Amino acid sequence: MENDVTKRTPKNRADEVISALVEAIKNVIREKDVSYEEYRSALGVLNKYNGTAPYEINLVCDMFFEQAVHDQAKTHLEGSRPILKGPYFLEGAPEVTDSLKTVPGEGEPFMIRAHFEDPNGAPIEGVRVNVWHANPEGNYSGYFDDFPIEYFRGKVLTDSQGNIALKTTKPKEYPIPTKGPTGEILKAMERSEWRPAHIHFLCEKEGFRPHITQAYFADHAFVDDDVVDGVRPDVVYEIKQEGEFQAIDVNVVMNRAPVKAAIS
Repeated sequence: MENDVTKRTPKNRADEVISALVEAIKNVIREKDVSYEEYRSALGVLNKYNGTAPYEINLVCDMFFEQAVHDQAKTHLEGSRPILKGPYFLEGAPEVTDSLKTVPGEGEPFMIRAHFEDPNGAPIEGVRVNVWHANPEGNYSGYFDDFPIEYFRGKVLTDSQGNIALKTTKPKEYPIPTKGPTGEILKAMERSEWRPAHIHFLCEKEGFRPHITQAYFADHAFVDDDVVDGVRPDVVYEIKQEGEFQAIDVNVVMNRAPVKAAIS
């Protein structure tokens, strides 16, 4: 039987989206024959988000929904697909030229090469690229007193050919936090809590849309079972062995920013 939500005309954008979301949940209840006991159990888990760490709500929403928002954005863009930003970006990373600061003697030597171009294939000089990734133990700098922000993070400008090249050490896969209600949801679903090893990029240049992406490694652990569903084929890169370094070559097509109409 149809309900009132599907019949009435939405009053605004918020009404339209929220009503559609509510109806989608109702459809799941009907299609999966959700019982009252299951419904109350789900409410019990949601109530546990009250008073938990502030990141928990962001964590569960990012885990299930953020990449879908970026995938939808891609349908309107000429350039590369955006990939979720994640929670570990920090302002204040150091300016670098050819390497990120690492811990000597730890991890596998790694080379990040990336090329930036516009939708017509022309290289983009002067893109400010924020790069950050986990260390060889799967931890991010800036989140522990003994692990300052200048490690495994940096800001670099593309050269006249639209390129950057940074030496670092290879990041490791890591689990998302599971001590709160989000972890309880994963346990109920019998889902893995792991993210595959990856590198983050936040790219900015006047005249272009800011671009957020990640680079994943082909045939590595959890690349086919990412807990936040952030892996797409176009951001998975083959690793090349080049002497002592493993290396990846990333290509980013930045979308031009909309042209603002002149004020007459």
